[in-house]
Formats: sequence, structure tokens, C-alpha cells
Amino acid sequence: MITTSYLKKTIMMKIEMVSTPIQVSLAVYFIFATGGYTPDVLKLFLIDAVIAAGLASIIGIVFNIRKINTIVSMYNDPSSDPFAIKKILLQYPHIQGFMVVFRWMGGGSLAFILLFMQFNLTRMNMLAFIIIPVLALLSYIPAYMVTESGLEELYAEPRIANASLKKGDYINFTLGVRLVLLSLSVLLIPVVVFGYLLYLVNSQQLALQNIWLHIGFISFLSVCSVIISVNNMLKNIKSSVHMLLTSCTELKNGNFTIDAIPMTNSNELGIVCQQVNELMIKLKDIIVNVKESSDLVST
Repeated sequence: MITTSYLKKTIMMKIEMVSTPIQVSLAVYFIFATGGYTPDVLKLFLIDAVIAAGLASIIGIVFNIRKINTIVSMYNDPSSDPFAIKKILLQYPHIQGFMVVFRWMGGGSLAFILLFMQFNLTRMNMLAFIIIPVLALLSYIPAYMVTESGLEELYAEPRIANASLKKGDYINFTLGVRLVLLSLSVLLIPVVVFGYLLYLVNSQQLALQNIWLHIGFISFLSVCSVIISVNNMLKNIKSSVHMLLTSCTELKNGNFTIDAIPMTNSNELGIVCQQVNELMIKLKDIIVNVKESSDLVST
């Protein structure tokens, strides 16, 4: 029995407690350091940012709770179609990733609009918000990975694990695509953050005391954010590989009583897990048929 509180804890709480605080700190500090705001504008910016982030978070949380309730209801209903459940499970990490991107873009846009309505912003004031789409892209991968990892127990349910989906029934989020998105995230941070900061300093549009201290602090937050993304990706890959190797070892040793091998993700490893599980089911059927034929011959 899977509960709504369980999925909230394994997915939503992890996203909110791990990557979000670091990325929010990076965004606020970057805008503070490069925006050239006066103390009055900076004070209102912080208020607007809190309001915008709060509204975006509330919308995201309400949407995710409704989606989680749907998943839990279908999962706990024995009469539900396992193929439909599996499709929803494979789709949900994408939904969670896009929802986090929406929260960044929506919250950042709202904060910008609120500030724009209160002050006549300069070009420098507005360009500081360039960090928002960068962090929106960066937030997709960790949100996707955390969600995918949090659904592993649901994938392991035999009726869901044995529901073999065809190509086209789900979005194949390959390892190559994941690595490309992660690489873009890694490259965009130094190019945008450091490039824009150094441009402002060299063009004398911004005067910063102890610039290397600012760069060091931004670097620390950026590296932490990237490490979280890489760690989530490696964790998911290791989990799939370990499960696949363990199951194949048991099959090699003639143990066909092992549990179903779940397809816990939509990349190449997940597809291989599903194919091995189908092979195991067919081998079990062959063994049963041979035994029945042998019993008939012996009688």
C-alpha cells in the first residue's frame, strides 16, 4: 500500500530540501551582485521575490499533490490497468521537471513584473534576471532524477513490472539526452554567470569590492548545484545496473523464482530491464510446459 504522504516525502520534500535552496540562493545573490540596485530597490526586490516564489510554489505544490493523489489511487486499486499505471509513472518525472521549470520561469517573471511596476528599471537592473532561465534549465534534471528515484518502489510491484510497454507508449529519455542537458547546465553557469559578471566589471558598469570573493561564492553555489545533478543521475544509473546484474546472475544460476525485474526509468537501462524481464517470463513458461509434458509422458 503506497500513501500520498510517502510520495510527498520521497519526491516533493527531497526536491524542496536539496536542490531548490542552493539554486534560489544562487539566483538571489547573482541578481544582488549584478543588478546595480539601490538599497530601496533591493529591499522591494527581496519582497517581490518572496511573493513571486511563494505563489509559484503554491501552484506547483497543489498541482503535484493532485497528480500524486491520482497515481496513489490508481496504484492501490487492484482493478486498475497496470499498463496505464506504468505509462503515468514513466511520464510523471517529466511532468515534475517541467513543473519546476515553470515555477522558476513563472516566479522569476512575476518578480520582474512587480519590480518593473514599482520602479523605472535600467538595462542593468533588467539583465540581472538572465539567471532565471539558466537555473530553470538546470533545475529540470535534478527534479526529474529525484522523481524517477522516488517511484522505484511503485515500479517494483509485480503487476506493473510485468506490464511490458511498446516503443512509443512513453517518452524515451535516453542517457545521451540526459548527458546533453546536464552538460548544457554545467556550461551555461560559467558562461552566463561569470561571463556577465566579468563583462560588467571590465566595462566599468559595475564596481565590486573583493570581486574574487563574489566569484568564489557564486562558484561554490554553482558547483554544489551541478554536483547534486550529477549525483542524482549516477544514483539512478547505479540502481538500475545493480538490479539488472543481480537478476541476471540469479537467472544464470538457474534461479527463476526471483521477483520481476522492474523498468524503473525510460532510458536504455530501463528498456534492457524490461526485455530481460520478458525473457525471464518466457523461460518460466517454457519450463512449466516442459514439466507438464514430462508429467504427461510419465503417466
